[in-house]
Amino acid sequence: MEVFATIEGPGTDVVEVSVDRKLQGTATWSDRGVPQSHSFAALLPGKQHTIPEQPEILTPVPGEFVTALHECGKTAARDAGRFVLNHLQVRGKCGRVIATDSKRALVWGGFVFPFGGDVLIPAIPAFGCRELAGEAEIRVGHSATELIVACGSWSVHLPVHTTGKYPDVLSILPKPGTGTSARLDETAAEELLQILPALPGAKEENQPVTLELGERLVVRARDDATGLVRELSLDAAIGGPGRSVAVDREALGRALTLGCRTIRIHPITQTLSLEGLNRTFLVAALDPTRIVPRPESTPRPEKIDKPIADRQSPHSTSERSTPMKSNETNGSSSNGRHDPPAEESLDPLVEAEALRAAIAEVGTRAARLVTALRTTRKEKKVLAGVWAGLRQLNLGGGAS
Repeated sequence: MEVFATIEGPGTDVVEVSVDRKLQGTATWSDRGVPQSHSFAALLPGKQHTIPEQPEILTPVPGEFVTALHECGKTAARDAGRFVLNHLQVRGKCGRVIATDSKRALVWGGFVFPFGGDVLIPAIPAFGCRELAGEAEIRVGHSATELIVACGSWSVHLPVHTTGKYPDVLSILPKPGTGTSARLDETAAEELLQILPALPGAKEENQPVTLELGERLVVRARDDATGLVRELSLDAAIGGPGRSVAVDREALGRALTLGCRTIRIHPITQTLSLEGLNRTFLVAALDPTRIVPRPESTPRPEKIDKPIADRQSPHSTSERSTPMKSNETNGSSSNGRHDPPAEESLDPLVEAEALRAAIAEVGTRAARLVTALRTTRKEKKVLAGVWAGLRQLNLGGGAS
């Protein structure tokens, strides 16, 4: 396969492959007129070259099954730990393909398989290549040792892992109608996809963005170095109480690319569930300290209904009680002394409004602090359970 990957090219030039008596192989070809060569070690024919037998029955499945294998393969971990997270779980009875790397999970369903049990197969990148992705006729078969995926004239034989353990990802899927949700239409989803990379904080760890689900869906981000905050307000169908959560923008963007249009925040675990047709992308929310609050969180001072003629600008001065003398002596009085410039008189209304705004800000911050302290006290036990669940969703990130 390494040789094939090396010699692959867009042209139709001939590639010559030769092997000498010492099993030293050489591939030679021309790339836009430039001679190329690649050396490799060959193998004598053996059992590893025997073409496996096809099962008697191969069941047709939708072409989306290859896409599910590819996207779930991208979600799986590169290495196995206590759980074999570098594998995919294909659940025959419920017709789903599942993958997780302990931080994210992708569940893709809607299939009917010719077997009822659950099998673990390697997560391989083959299903993303154009030869397989372009096939319309997809069939699936199952034997005691393999899962066979036939794509047109191609057949991929995937060995079944019979001793590995896999976490129960389906147990953490939120139930329909729970939590706080936002439903995006296609226009809003495309707008969000386009603006995500340009929001501040793209170089921060985990690339955090805040999702605020209230009257509208607000996506907000901050650059910690400069303090710059930008936000995007989108029309969305909101369900449930208002809630905010911080999430990795790359995970959000990937879920939108997969066609997920419903955003759901679990009320207890704060797990973010992004749902589309027959697919659900799960990602653990970032630490609550990464949530960016509204830039203008303090209430404005109440408007006082006073006649316009009686109002004064904050920068205006009150009228003098006596007319100013002419400046004929270049600032000097008749006795030769220099009088200091007249100070602007205090505007009681402006000062009162400023004081009320300051008091309101203090009250607001105090209320938020009390609420946060109460929430923290109540959520300690909940967070302990959340982290325990995420360690389980750790779904085997560490060694056994």
